[in-house]
Amino acid sequence: MALPDFTAQSGSAYKTNIDGTFAEIADGAGNVLVALDQFVNFVDGSAGFRRTVTGGNFFDMFAFAGTNRFLRFGFWSSGTFTPAMVVQSINLNVGIGVALPQAPLHVEGSAVGAFTPALRLTNKAGVSGGASGQTTGILFDVEAGNNRAKGGIAFEDTASWGMGTLHFLNNNVVGDTDATLADSKMSIDSVGDVTVEQALTAASIEVGDSGDRTAFKVKIIDIGDWDMDATANVQIAHGLTAANIRSITVFIREDTGLGNNVFALDFYNDIVGQSLGGYDWDDTNVNLNRAAGIGFDGTDYNATSYNRGWITIIYT
Repeated sequence: MALPDFTAQSGSAYKTNIDGTFAEIADGAGNVLVALDQFVNFVDGSAGFRRTVTGGNFFDMFAFAGTNRFLRFGFWSSGTFTPAMVVQSINLNVGIGVALPQAPLHVEGSAVGAFTPALRLTNKAGVSGGASGQTTGILFDVEAGNNRAKGGIAFEDTASWGMGTLHFLNNNVVGDTDATLADSKMSIDSVGDVTVEQALTAASIEVGDSGDRTAFKVKIIDIGDWDMDATANVQIAHGLTAANIRSITVFIREDTGLGNNVFALDFYNDIVGQSLGGYDWDDTNVNLNRAAGIGFDGTDYNATSYNRGWITIIYT
């Protein structure tokens, strides 16, 4: 195998000085960048450079595999070659820690029984010990054209010591616009709280098996302002096909500053022997009603500019 041509060309910063058994790669001023002891050939037809390390029993090696069509970078020790990085010439797959890469980038670890990341993405631009808002992550691009990476996963620094929020990104802009942090559709914060966001005011969660992805849906709607002391009935638009609604639950909370105790609207009071309120729904609205003279009919439930509670709808 012929030696690579590092001979200085016009404007080049590299040259070689080869005397048959020694090679060096130097800059234009003659400073040696890499000193190589040997040029070697292998029984499989591969050839490459070898550099002896102190002690004589460990070698760095750049091996250009001929018959196997691989460019291998690794270490030679006690008669065994361990590839650190491999580039496959047929499909340009790159392997790190693996001899035969199975994907454009194939990273393989060797730890048993422990979490050992095969890939670590870092962004150290922020201030140490503070929530600097920097992020790191990956984007997914599956279509020809530029700036069409519509999906991604990102981690955002939101607290000290590198703690933050994991975001799942999905961009729905028609055009050449990559996903950004503003396209987060689901996030998990450092205490495990999960937020699912939609463009609609009411978020939806859809759960189903591969054969029926509409088997189970949940919609949560804020009730908003409701002075229950003054008004017995309110109507909240559900925005659904009424025939698809399977069940509804309604929870009411006290005014802010009172402990925010939460009670079901259809809660049955054993002491007075009657319901504190109830609800039904029609084609357009969920109709909420509180009973007169007990429970919710009082000054603990008369604040305005305050979300009175939530309606949870299960539908198909």
